[in-house]
Amino acid sequence: MQGKPVQLELHFDWLPDKPKSEQAELLPERPLIIIQTYRCKKSDTRFRQRIKREKGLTCEKCGYETDEMPELSVHHILETRIHPQYAREPLNVLVLCQGCHSEITSDEQFAPAARIAWYAGLSQACRLPKLTFLEKAVPYSTALLDAFRRGDVEYWSYRAVKEAAR
Repeated sequence: MQGKPVQLELHFDWLPDKPKSEQAELLPERPLIIIQTYRCKKSDTRFRQRIKREKGLTCEKCGYETDEMPELSVHHILETRIHPQYAREPLNVLVLCQGCHSEITSDEQFAPAARIAWYAGLSQACRLPKLTFLEKAVPYSTALLDAFRRGDVEYWSYRAVKEAAR
């Protein structure tokens, strides 16, 4: 049984380099985010196993290699509870070892810029193929797109420290 979807509007700096007064003019319509329960299906499990095999049972962040599928996780860049339509989109996932997956999931609980800094730290070979998909899926997410486009870890790490200090 699925829970009732919850609608909310996210309020944070959409364009971090612009004052909030200018942001409203540049992005007048913020998307309405609907958070819902996402139940993992057998097809999701098969998708995850296929993606792990395609990536050579290797972590896309640190390069850790294994012969054991359970040692790796499939991480969704766009969360399935917000974007269930991308649950089985290969360009929306990263194959990660347990350590790297723990890092990104703990960063998700911290400041948004910490999560963005983590994504910016991915190799260019990992980031750039996913960029076209993300530009189409979430064109309003300027910070996420910037991280995948430029990979500027120092900038996003600085933003994370500023957010945490607030």
